[in-house]
Amino acid sequence: MYENNYSIVILFIGIVIILYLVFFGRTSRKYKVYKTKNHDIKNSINIITSNKDEINILKNINIDVKSNKEINKFNKEIFISTKKPKQMSLLLSTSQKETFIIINSKANNYYNIKDINIFMDDNDFFMNDYGYYDKFYSSKHTRCNKYSVTNMLEPGYLDKNKLDNSRIKGLSFFIRLPLEIEPMSVFLEMISDAKLISSKFNGKLYDSNQALLNTKIINNMKKIILLSYEEQE
Repeated sequence: MYENNYSIVILFIGIVIILYLVFFGRTSRKYKVYKTKNHDIKNSINIITSNKDEINILKNINIDVKSNKEINKFNKEIFISTKKPKQMSLLLSTSQKETFIIINSKANNYYNIKDINIFMDDNDFFMNDYGYYDKFYSSKHTRCNKYSVTNMLEPGYLDKNKLDNSRIKGLSFFIRLPLEIEPMSVFLEMISDAKLISSKFNGKLYDSNQALLNTKIINNMKKIILLSYEEQE
């Protein structure tokens, strides 16, 4: 009898302890935990700070956690633009009009394109994308085309792979003014190369009007060059 009473007392004490833990423990928690569907926070989050400046900043903060459906919808609205950014436009001077100084080396019979290509390679000419030759000036700070050499006949090819015939009637040497470097020395160099190739392959020099080149014509060309150079400065 005594043992039964003792068991009842122990059972009663255990029930009291369990009830105490269930009810008192729940109300004494510092932070409440909310079970939400899809991790949606239904109650607002209060952020507390003692700093007044931080309080003003935090007032403008909006914390929002979207559901999975809303996130997927948001992602669909994101796109990547493949357009190139706008580039700065550089205004190029158009006040200076181009002037061409042309000297033709006309063969007495024909020039062989193979011989011409060998000469150009040996004298530092470079074939450009258009199928004719350029001669360049190159220094530490400047690189520019001094003058060019084309076929006298249209479309001006000197590339043997673009020509139907291995023989051509003549060559045109030309300077495009204004130049980035002093033009008179370039002109004298062009005359020297034109004379060299004419004497080597049996030809003669003419101006753009097919007049035989002489001292008077050369001096007139020099005047045009000097005038162009003065306008450039």
